[in-house]
Amino acid sequence: MERMKLYAWILIVAALVIQYFIARRRFNRRGVGGLQHYNSFEKAVVTGSLEKAGKWISILMLVSGLVILLMLWTDKKLVERNRDKVPIEQTGDSR
Repeated sequence: MERMKLYAWILIVAALVIQYFIARRRFNRRGVGGLQHYNSFEKAVVTGSLEKAGKWISILMLVSGLVILLMLWTDKKLVERNRDKVPIEQTGDSR
């Protein structure tokens, strides 16, 4: 259970780091007018495609991490709730 929690947090942090670096690269390419500047058309197409793919992958990683944490949290709540409902064993003789 703790290992899954660690994996979920790794997914979330990795997704946020990927999104940060993509946004940072886009920001650094902007000129005075606010448009992104490329040296060639091919570079613009390839860079844009890779950034879109990276953005979608990071979104999937973020959602996956959050779903895993949600599943672990609900499972923990169910275990606690069922632990409270355990029937008390009878100590007397039932003959």
